[in-house]
Amino acid sequence: EKTSMDRCLLQVDWPRVVSTGSYEKIGMSNPRFGRAVQILKDLGLMRDNDDKITYLTNEGKQFLKRELAKEVKNEVS
Repeated sequence: EKTSMDRCLLQVDWPRVVSTGSYEKIGMSNPRFGRAVQILKDLGLMRDNDDKITYLTNEGKQFLKRELAKEVKNEVS
């Protein structure tokens, strides 16, 4: 979390976590994107296939499903 909004993928405003822009704009132009993907690969949540396409592993899919369920559970109307 940084103070410069254009450098962040997500902004933490407890208890909410929000995107700093539309998701279709998050990509290689963001200086933190490559590092974030590398961390997910190091944790075994993402992997590259033989065609150099990055995808979620089964563990990554399970983790994402659990985290999304928590978000829905904690959502405030």
